[in-house]
Amino acid sequence: MAYGRVVTAPMISPAAATFVSIVDGIADDRLGAATPCPDYDVAGLVGHLLHRGPQLVGAATKEVVPAAAPEPADPATWRAELLALVDRLDGVWSQPEAWEGSTRVEGPMEMPASTIGGIVLAEMVVHGWDLARATGQNPIWPGPLLDTVHQDMAAMAPMGRKMGAFGPEVEIPADAPTIARLLGVVGRDPAWTP
Repeated sequence: MAYGRVVTAPMISPAAATFVSIVDGIADDRLGAATPCPDYDVAGLVGHLLHRGPQLVGAATKEVVPAAAPEPADPATWRAELLALVDRLDGVWSQPEAWEGSTRVEGPMEMPASTIGGIVLAEMVVHGWDLARATGQNPIWPGPLLDTVHQDMAAMAPMGRKMGAFGPEVEIPADAPTIARLLGVVGRDPAWTP
């Protein structure tokens, strides 16, 4: 099943633009702040994104990029590195051909490219929310983007939980805003505070 089936390349740039605004709003003295992602503080989450990002860039161009060892974000270079990564992701996943056929992130298992593209969008929204919440920001994403990511992550949730990528679902009222329902699906509490 292609979870990114309704995702189109034009959604990447708005997701990237909101993520960039979040990164720009992070003060360097907040790198040690806790995030809603239980395994990481801000520096650790940035390090995770920098570690995983090149593989997601490669998936768009159908190239396998070996995983590097994860490292915490470098206080001197993290912002420039993360903004450059988001720019690369935007560039490659904005191309319609990135969403076609199959690709892989690592290992031998191929997946529909649209599924990986959907994961890229979810990473920008969910981890963007993590960073924003940790640093006192309140970003706004376009409604169609949130609708699409919510739909994709709801479809992917059972597999995501089996793989340990999603936490236990947080019950969110059906009439709650889409961002809250998306966060609940992936195991985030929308009411989380530092």
